Amino acid sequence: MRARLARHEACLPHITIQNQGSCMFRPASQSVIARNNNHLPALGACQILLLAAACLPPTANATEFSPGNLLVQAESEIREYDRAGNLLQSIPLDVVGDSGARDLTLDAEGNVHVYNGTFDPVLSTFDPIAMTFSQRTALGWSTANNGSYGGITTLDGLVFVTDMNTSGDGEASGVVRFDLETDEFIRFADGTDAIDLNLGLDGLLYVLSPGGSPEGRVLDVYDPISTAFVRTIDLTEIFGFTGHRSIATDAAGNVYIADFDGDIAKVSADGQVLLQDNLCNIAASCNLYDIDVAEDGLVVIGDREGGVTVTDVDFSAFDSFDVTSGFQGAFVSIVPPSAGDPAVSFSVSGAETFVGLCQNLETSQRVIIRDPEVSLDTEIDCSSQEPFDVAAGDVVRLVALGVNFGPDFDGAITGATGTGVRCDNTTTGQTVSAQLREGAWDCVESGLAVSDGDRVSVVATVQVD
Repeated sequence: MRARLARHEACLPHITIQNQGSCMFRPASQSVIARNNNHLPALGACQILLLAAACLPPTANATEFSPGNLLVQAESEIREYDRAGNLLQSIPLDVVGDSGARDLTLDAEGNVHVYNGTFDPVLSTFDPIAMTFSQRTALGWSTANNGSYGGITTLDGLVFVTDMNTSGDGEASGVVRFDLETDEFIRFADGTDAIDLNLGLDGLLYVLSPGGSPEGRVLDVYDPISTAFVRTIDLTEIFGFTGHRSIATDAAGNVYIADFDGDIAKVSADGQVLLQDNLCNIAASCNLYDIDVAEDGLVVIGDREGGVTVTDVDFSAFDSFDVTSGFQGAFVSIVPPSAGDPAVSFSVSGAETFVGLCQNLETSQRVIIRDPEVSLDTEIDCSSQEPFDVAAGDVVRLVALGVNFGPDFDGAITGATGTGVRCDNTTTGQTVSAQLREGAWDCVESGLAVSDGDRVSVVATVQVD
């Protein structure tokens, strides 16, 4: 199923086009006053659903979220904590769905996406730079009225949410994928009564189902781009006929599972139980709601009574802190590492480098680094020089001149790729070409003869990653 969605910013009427076609309409603020779920007459081929228009208040003092910190959705707020449990900032959510908010995720642009509601949820997106919320929804998207259900994750401008079979318009089920660029959504994994999902650090989408009792007995794996089915992990074959509430997956395909009885487990990609523990004497509640894992091995778990527990992929130690004072659940996410700006550097070994050149052939920017720290292992960091800026795809020329001391003359390039370098011994007049293998080059291995005191150089033309 595919439908086109109207994008709407914080202070505009929230209008959703339920099915594709040509239609014309005037902004609701000019023509009607409507409450949530009121339907406007169809104009042309489209039926328009007006969600309650709301001017969301600006968020005071919001800042971008720091890599490695914890994001928690609790009491209809987005909260940022450091790993020690210190609250750094909180952003009130506008509850535009039909009940409280659920899970949350952070995309590569630094925007937070929240599963906001139950039978008529919306995708709430918070932009910490503009300090605004925007809302999207999809026809038939819903979840059962269980406080721990409702998973969300994101990849490259796509947001994935769980979808369950509920009454009325909510009979559809599976996974809904929103495209933030085109404002379209699709539904796949049809018939899967999904309660949680996670984009694994291995690049695959893991979907936990079904609801009911015991819940979460099956883990289906999909390609998040093509939506192709990859495999199924039958959790009953591993744990027996028991329930599971939330999942996360690391880069090796190990799955971390949190249960409503306080159990946590680490299961290998081939279904072997690697670790198990129980948090009932550690967490605020045995009823675990959510789990996430980070690239550096951090594991964080949220529970039914607003507790957050922090551990690692080896379950070697546990720390916990409370984010609510009442019977309010906590959904958790870890701010991923920042990709940062493109940067280029190169290293030279076996020669005392006295001149380095970095030239961006796209912008004609050029910096010459004279008398860098002299050693037989020199790192020339082009991107730390002023003015020298690069963007992905720029072609850059890198040059190092030096005096050879020792039997070697090699090095490596980081932040850019190419096929080879030119090696020169200007004392003898010899020139050879050396291949770049995973960013590394070796002039001597490629046939350049060097002796102590020879003047040598290396030139590379590469493209910024």
